[in-house]
Amino acid sequence: MSIKYKISPYKEIKEKHRDRSGVVKSFIKIEDKSELKVHLQFSNNNNFGWVDAQDLVSL
Repeated sequence: MSIKYKISPYKEIKEKHRDRSGVVKSFIKIEDKSELKVHLQFSNNNNFGWVDAQDLVSL
């Protein structure tokens, strides 16, 4: 069973992928910026995209 997540950025100006949902496939830590990126498969069209881990909310 996979857990679905919704993309809900805390910044108002972040519009890319807002309110889309999907399943986490993998993640990567970027050492230079100390951030965590998540490889997400979207539910509506099965495409993939990279999003910030802090922008995810579990459904």
